[in-house]
Amino acid sequence: MELRDLQRHWDAFGNTDPMWSVLTRPDKKHGGWDKAEFFRIGREEIADVLSLLETKGVKFPRRRALDFGCGVGRLSQALADHFDEVDGVDIAPSMVRLAKEYNTHGDKVRYHLNEGDDLRVFADGTFDFIYSVHVLQHMEPRYAHRYVEEFLRVLTPEGVAFFQITTEPVVGATAALADDAFKAEIEIGRKVLRAPPGAVEMVPVRVTNKGSQTWPAAGKDGWYLVTVGNHWLDDEGERVAIDDGRATLPNDVPPGESAVVHLEVRTPEEPGTYGLEVDLVQEGVSWFADRGSQTAAVFAKVRRPWFGRKAADDASGTNEPRMEMYGVPVEEMRSWIEAAGGRLLEAIPWSTISGTESPDWQRWCFVAAREGGSQTPL
Repeated sequence: MELRDLQRHWDAFGNTDPMWSVLTRPDKKHGGWDKAEFFRIGREEIADVLSLLETKGVKFPRRRALDFGCGVGRLSQALADHFDEVDGVDIAPSMVRLAKEYNTHGDKVRYHLNEGDDLRVFADGTFDFIYSVHVLQHMEPRYAHRYVEEFLRVLTPEGVAFFQITTEPVVGATAALADDAFKAEIEIGRKVLRAPPGAVEMVPVRVTNKGSQTWPAAGKDGWYLVTVGNHWLDDEGERVAIDDGRATLPNDVPPGESAVVHLEVRTPEEPGTYGLEVDLVQEGVSWFADRGSQTAAVFAKVRRPWFGRKAADDASGTNEPRMEMYGVPVEEMRSWIEAAGGRLLEAIPWSTISGTESPDWQRWCFVAAREGGSQTPL
């Protein structure tokens, strides 16, 4: 996803469900967060991290801190309890607007819209502490790499950057789901698909778990995870392509919860009217329809281009903002830091901070400092 698209999606999150998009707990979706609880958890997180670093002997001045990917200000407000000045930056205008609205520290905390792949608004050596969690993992690694370089640039010689990113997918399911777990409700985000023969199209699909078990988004050696796929039907309803595209779930989906994926399909090579049939599959086990679940289908009009006329896609409400996930292995992150003139002091499992293990990705925190500065490896 290009940076401008990333901004568009996160601005939409800020306008629709800002607190849940920052802390994506299933029971807090659709405005379920209590504002006081949301900010209290932020204060506890910052206090725990600073205490952990102090326990490990990592000390730094507490003059100015940066909250990178600040969202609505959950962590920058907490940092203001420990630092003389705090700056928060975010790519989404809606998030920055809300952060300013929720600010209770006056001029001590400043918020900035940062639309580029750098931190040029800040001079070299500006911050004693840089904090960023649940941010870098949602952008392509090429952008995360650039921001890590910038972290080292704007860090003081005595300062420390503490940032979190996902590293490797967790090997998830290792067995077949129970029969009553193969139940889904599927909504396709187009009423009619119009495209030329052999075209690649992205189709938004919402899937809701109506079964008895959580659908795993990861699986051992590529098996047992649940994915979204499609078949092609002819004008009499017979399948002419049994297996076409695949889209992985963005996370494990518990019973009663939904997920939106963008399924890449390729239209048949012969012009005609087809049915695009969408189903789920547990890889290596079964299509959901073969266990009694209902599929969903829309008409697909496959025509050769008629120059001078532009076909219009009829999108529905499932075309909502999406949250992508990317991983960067620990050793690759170490190389990024060193290439930027920094030093990795320590890599810490996120579970040390949160107290919980992620079901889908390994999550690590990186403590970094400038090479030649006062910090030493832990």
